[in-house]
Amino acid sequence: MYVDDHMEVVCTYFKGSFAFDVLTSIPGSIVDLVTLDECVMQPPNGGSDEGGTPALRLVRLLKPLRLLKMGKVLKIMNLGAIMRYMESSMGIPHETFRMMVTFCAMFGVIHISACFFWWVKENTNSPEDLRDFLTGKGIDPGATNLDNIHQKYGLACYFIVTCVTTVGFGDISATNAEEQLFCMLIMLTGALVFAKLMSTVQSIQANMSRMHDLVEARVAQAREYLQSKGVPPEIERKVLAWIEFDVVAEAEFNEGKEFLKRLPPLLLREILMIDCNTQLDSVAFLRQYTFKDRSKSTWQH
Repeated sequence: MYVDDHMEVVCTYFKGSFAFDVLTSIPGSIVDLVTLDECVMQPPNGGSDEGGTPALRLVRLLKPLRLLKMGKVLKIMNLGAIMRYMESSMGIPHETFRMMVTFCAMFGVIHISACFFWWVKENTNSPEDLRDFLTGKGIDPGATNLDNIHQKYGLACYFIVTCVTTVGFGDISATNAEEQLFCMLIMLTGALVFAKLMSTVQSIQANMSRMHDLVEARVAQAREYLQSKGVPPEIERKVLAWIEFDVVAEAEFNEGKEFLKRLPPLLLREILMIDCNTQLDSVAFLRQYTFKDRSKSTWQH
């Protein structure tokens, strides 16, 4: 909706993205200014300034805040619609797709946190301290091959996972104030992420086992009755097989009926036009049919 009232635009901006822009743009401008000043300054005695001054180290830590602007891009992309499109295109069951998305999101959080951790590690420690840290973990600090990079990445991910899962073995710990601050943020954020992960996994598991639990309850009830009546095992197996099929079919029918009741007429017509022959039974209630004789599987008006 287009709005040309200046005051309304200003109020909407201050209520909405003003805080986000301040958090990302102002530190970014400070980064540019301080970096320019630091680049002009020459190292003392003509030596090399490998570690950088404290101001330059702070600049390096603030610079990744620009990545937060990606939030606006992700919001514009409408990730929810993209996820629904991918789920429909791939034909994956909903609960399985939810599980995949959950673990992908968890890995994304671990990956980003590990990258930030190593960024803090490299920019808040002297080259000698960083070299001693890598040597103590069995990593050659002078090597630049791909395997060396993988070892550093794996070490950072290992540390983040121990923080997020609240395990905290203690073999890797913060060695300066900047790392301590970063670890506190990771622990607080990780607690929320881990709680969300556990909640989502439990919800998915409950939905996936709902039908199985219903079938098991009906089968157990039928088995107890058949055994009390002395029914032969071969007949009992046939009866239980039919009950398993019947319970699943009844549950799917009821769920489909309740779902179709909520659809508006135009959407319902589009569904019926896909395949009328296979959809007639599912929408029979719309034609005012009543399922009377289940043993004969007939519809009576």
